[in-house]
Amino acid sequence: MTKDGEPKPASGGSWFPSAKKLARFVLDVFELRANVESLREQNKKLQVELHILQRQVDEQAGQISIMRSLITTTVHQMAERAGENAAQRLIYKIQDGRQD
Repeated sequence: MTKDGEPKPASGGSWFPSAKKLARFVLDVFELRANVESLREQNKKLQVELHILQRQVDEQAGQISIMRSLITTTVHQMAERAGENAAQRLIYKIQDGRQD
């Protein structure tokens, strides 16, 4: 170790990395750059697909909302008709009871 706490270079060695290590490092950097570019392209494609899927979900949500509204209206109308029919039957029974 040197006075600064750094390891001593191997005898006759230098602090510079070997050509093999330097070449490997450069290749790794280029590989990483290629991977980053590939991921960027994939991200762009996925963003387009996501946008398409989001539009489909929005369309289906709109269709579901319309269907829910129609079903709710229909159920309310059916309940109202059933109530009116029950009221009419009750009135008829009351009238029949008075005539006897």
